[in-house]
Order: sequence, then structure tokens, then C-alpha cells
Amino acid sequence: MESFLILLETPPNINLHLDNLALKTGSLFKGVKSIPTGAHYLFYNFEGGTKSGFFFYAEERKATIKKWDPQTENFSKVSTEDEEIYESNIREFDVLLVEYPNMNYQIWQLLACYINSEVIGKIEPISNIISQINEEYSTSEENLEKFSIVKGSLFYTHIPKSIAKPNITPEEITQMNFDKSFILYDLLNKDFQNPENLLGELQFSFLAFLLGDSLESFYQWKNILILLCNCESALLQIPSFFEKFIPAFYSQLQSISQDLFTDDLIGPNFLSSCLRSFLSLLHNKNLPPSVYTRGKKFKKLVKSMLKISEFEMCEDEEAPIIVEI
Repeated sequence: MESFLILLETPPNINLHLDNLALKTGSLFKGVKSIPTGAHYLFYNFEGGTKSGFFFYAEERKATIKKWDPQTENFSKVSTEDEEIYESNIREFDVLLVEYPNMNYQIWQLLACYINSEVIGKIEPISNIISQINEEYSTSEENLEKFSIVKGSLFYTHIPKSIAKPNITPEEITQMNFDKSFILYDLLNKDFQNPENLLGELQFSFLAFLLGDSLESFYQWKNILILLCNCESALLQIPSFFEKFIPAFYSQLQSISQDLFTDDLIGPNFLSSCLRSFLSLLHNKNLPPSVYTRGKKFKKLVKSMLKISEFEMCEDEEAPIIVEI
């Protein structure tokens, strides 16, 4: 069933994108129709300006309705009363709506399949708008207060690098630096009763970084990947989770530029070390057959994608050192 995105009073000179699609706007443009059910991301900017955007969850026969606010230069919610009026007259907009091209949806679905309305509601800022942040801003108390109100913070889950455990021994501390499974178990128990929502947060942060240039989202994506790529025992204990993580991770790798493997923003080979650690763990023949089979396919696809014969990459300070004998 189709869903609608109604964008009232959209400026004709704005660069507008929905998911992985560029939208052509004009004086008669009022939005998009035939949107597949699921999570979607609208982002926009004026030429040379910073990006803003928001996630929304398209439901069958429902409309997401936003109106351009020239003062904030963002799309804002309409009142409940106006929303009901627009929804009851939705067919009047039909000729003014762009059709969502389903030929591109399969790619988007692979990148956003675990983002549900719960994930969006938990993470999105109070304003609902995710803004591209320039790091060069004052850290004075006054400016930080303005920053938090105008820009808004994303409510990402804290991903710890270590966990305080009663009566922990030095050997256990060393082991936890290599195998972060205990951190994952604790995180799933406290914050993600539905484990797929952790994958949803991984996808949310990746897309907000990739499409919206959100630096805050980059760091969340990075922290989740470092965690999930270094969970040796969890691969054995919760294989169904990693069966879903592997294709989600690969879809992200397909979507990024290879420059990100050496970009200064990412630091010393962040992605390289994550892949190196994870592929080493996937070599374990004691893994459940479904994970081991997917791991073999994952390694083959990654090596082909990166055009390398041997997967030798420099270590990252935050990743464990893997020695193959």
C-alpha cells in the first residue's frame, strides 16, 4: 500500500533528496507519493549551505505532512487539525506529487531495513531535524545552550568501551579488551530488548552520517562497529544476531567511498581494523554453519570490492591486535 510525504511551501531553489534519490522541485511541487512502507530519510540544503534532514516511518495509507518554515529554513510539523484536513483531502494533491521510483528501493531497503518507528522516536532530536554541524563553534556555556536548542542533539545509546564488573581479575580485563561480547550482552540486556533495534541504530547513524554529514552520527556508527566487530564469544552465543549484522554491514561498505578507509576524519584505518578483526573471527570453523557460511561469502565479497588479494591492513588503536599463526 502506498504512503505519502506532503511538503507544503517547498522553496523552488532547494536541493531536495529522499533516501538515495534526488527530487526535482518547482512552484507546483507538493511532495512524493507511492512511498514504500518503512523508514525513509529526507534531507535538503540550499546551494553552498549546510544540510538538514529528518527520518520518518511511512505507514500504509498514511501521510507524513510537513510545512516549510522560512525563519528556521526547515520543514516543521503542521498542527493536528491541519494534518487531519490535509489527510482527508490527500487525493487533491495527487497530480502535484512525484512518484517514488521503486527501482531504487531495494538498495535503500538493505540500508534501512532495521530502522523502525521505535528507533526513530528514540534517537531523533526534539526538533526532529538532524543538522549538519560545523565543528568550529565556541564551547562557551552561552553558545552551547544555543547550540543544543537550535541544532538539537541526537539521543544515541551510549556505547561503552569497557564495563565495570564486580571482582574482575586482570586476566578478565585483558580478555575483555579483545572480546567485547560482555559489553554487547550488557547493552542488549539494558537498552535493546529487541536486538534488531541495535542494528537499527547502526543503520540510522550510518545514513545520517553518509547522507546528512552528521559528525555525531559518524562517531556513533564507528563505536557500534568497533563493538560488533570484536565479539568472539557472541558469534557463538547469539548467531542469529550476527546473521543479520553481516549483510547490513556489507551493504554499508558498498555504499561508501574507498577514501573513507584512509580519511583523516576516521583516524588510522578505522574501517580496515574493524574488517580485519571481524574477518579473523569469522575464520572460526566452530561457528554455527549459517554464520560461518555467511562469513565466507562476506570475506569473498569484501576482498573483491576492495580489489585486494590479501587482507592486510594497519591496526587501529581502538581495535585488538589479531595475530594469525
